[in-house]
Amino acid sequence: MELWSTLLLLEKIKWQKRKLQRKRRNNSSLNPDKKSGFSFFDIINNMTWVSAEKFLEKFKNLKPPKKLIQDETTRTIKDILGVSLVDDDIEQKGVTLFIKTKNSVQKSEIFLRKNKIIGKLEKKLGSRAPKDIRFQ
Repeated sequence: MELWSTLLLLEKIKWQKRKLQRKRRNNSSLNPDKKSGFSFFDIINNMTWVSAEKFLEKFKNLKPPKKLIQDETTRTIKDILGVSLVDDDIEQKGVTLFIKTKNSVQKSEIFLRKNKIIGKLEKKLGSRAPKDIRFQ
């Protein structure tokens, strides 16, 4: 729900910015003698909207925490082992990461390099990183 409200606010900022740009164009065509047909307030107001727009732009591509953990785990395992897993095969419950795979070779490779995988995940995810890896 918060993501939608953020996106709506971002659209409102873009609309305000376009409105201000139209106002500037209209003022400059009415007052060709002036260098700028805007008040100091108009300029400051536009700067505020642009800054807020840039800030909110960061939230546009947010992923839910579960998807983020799945993506990072898949990417980390692929970097270390060269093995591709499906995101749906990875699930985190508490501080334990559960991996579903029927391939015993993959299980043993992941188990042998478990500490390295967990270390990389801690660097990437911080406090959300799993502390243990188990198999289902």
